[in-house]
Amino acid sequence: LIDIPNLPSHQKLELLADIHSMLDRIDPESLPPEQRERFNQRLYNLGDKLKLPELSNIAFAALEAEGSMAGYYLRARSIGPKLEYEQANEAAAEDRVKAANAVKFLRANWQKIENDERCLRYLLECEWIAVVGQRLLRGERGALPAGDNERRDFLKLVKSLRAIETSPDHNLSYLEAVLSWLNNEEQYATQLWRELARETDFIDPRRVIRRNILTDANRSGLTFSGRVESESDGGRFSIRVGILNRRIQLLSRDFQDIELAYGRTVPAFAIAFNYIGPIADPIRRSAAPT
Repeated sequence: LIDIPNLPSHQKLELLADIHSMLDRIDPESLPPEQRERFNQRLYNLGDKLKLPELSNIAFAALEAEGSMAGYYLRARSIGPKLEYEQANEAAAEDRVKAANAVKFLRANWQKIENDERCLRYLLECEWIAVVGQRLLRGERGALPAGDNERRDFLKLVKSLRAIETSPDHNLSYLEAVLSWLNNEEQYATQLWRELARETDFIDPRRVIRRNILTDANRSGLTFSGRVESESDGGRFSIRVGILNRRIQLLSRDFQDIELAYGRTVPAFAIAFNYIGPIADPIRRSAAPT
């Protein structure tokens, strides 16, 4: 499509915006080896075709006149970080500054971009980088926003994005569950996790990966203790974390050096999250993000 002769420039920009927005949703590490190899080869073959040209004011105005938000998306990308696949999960200081600038631009134009999925997805990525200092949902045991206001803002953004998403996105469902749990909407979060667990059962082997842990403002993992309340099949226990007044799950294989029984205290663990819900995570395996 990009190579179609005489394709109007504003249509080419719209196409490039769609392509980049879709590529940003793909984490190559989540792909099986053969698919990952084909994906990387595809990117290599596309090469210069995916380079975004500088967006002129004339092109921006043409896109806006047609009711397209591609101009806002492309301008935000020109301000913000590149989101390259080979980049480390930890955001460089320069990328955090760029991300904050992109957030400022998109937030200033919220009324125009609030129904554009591409803009909101890029806003979520940039805001996460600016606030948390890491790429969104890359790697394991990533940090989470620590401030109450930040958690509320992220939850509101994720809800807005889910309301307009064009196809179901398990990562967004997971984020809404985690952020709802952090914002004291435990019952709703539990409902989301049940749906997510059912939808990904047998189709997503990564659903049990512990994607995030509770952290403080310095992104150091927080330590909790809890009391065993019940045991279900397969060595799965329910424990109550007193300081949070919440129940989370615990797997006996993670705490083989502790006698697990009703009423027993489980000391010193982190709280991690996966597609199934919150789970106790041994401190020895929950190194603070660096």
